[in-house]
Amino acid sequence: MFEVDMDDNFAARILVVDGSEERRGLFSSVLLANGYEVMLAVDGNDAMNKLLRADFDVVLLYAQLPA
Repeated sequence: MFEVDMDDNFAARILVVDGSEERRGLFSSVLLANGYEVMLAVDGNDAMNKLLRADFDVVLLYAQLPA
């Protein structure tokens, strides 16, 4: 694991993509508690729509999303 020195005022924007409401909630809770800005997507189409409208520093993607 590594740490990145960031400005104290910087909050990385993370898009969490997962079909499970429970996992999205878990990821969101942990990330928000650690100072990250979080957006959620329920599937690939939802994620693509969000990616077209906003910039993200990281995308967390569940590998077995339905088509």
